[in-house]
Amino acid sequence: MKEKILISKKEIDAKIRELAQHIDADYANDELVCLGILNGAVVFFSDLVRQISIKIYCGFVGFSSYENNINTHNLKYTLPLTVDVKNKHVLIVEDIIDTGISISNSHIYNRLIDLGALSVKLCALLSKPSKQIDISVKIDYLGFEIPDIYVYGYGMDNNGLYRNLDCIKFLE
Repeated sequence: MKEKILISKKEIDAKIRELAQHIDADYANDELVCLGILNGAVVFFSDLVRQISIKIYCGFVGFSSYENNINTHNLKYTLPLTVDVKNKHVLIVEDIIDTGISISNSHIYNRLIDLGALSVKLCALLSKPSKQIDISVKIDYLGFEIPDIYVYGYGMDNNGLYRNLDCIKFLE
């Protein structure tokens, strides 16, 4: 198998600038919490928040629905919420929306609203629409739609490696 670049650093950088401009415009007069989903979104989150020019709070949350490499569809928090969301708008920042189960509107969104968030929106670098099981997931700010292929790099791993790549790759 040969590895190929799916999305280059130049394309990612341009898309992040575009997303940040939309976020700046939409939240110009609001208190915004950018909430990164660990681990895969950390690189995208870092680059995105540096491009956002309005004042923001930054936090992280970690959760997983996998046990022994099997998706249980039962979310467990691996890192509790690290920032107060009460009376603030929240922007969840995710690396990729695959099936949509882990970011399902019925779970994390409701939890944030219960904690006092004024609104909750989703920003994702990648989406695989053909794989999405949970159609209630609405991506408010989307970088790229991709086909149903396994990707890695730019925060996303392949067996724990390659998160540090500055582009997104796949195996052909």
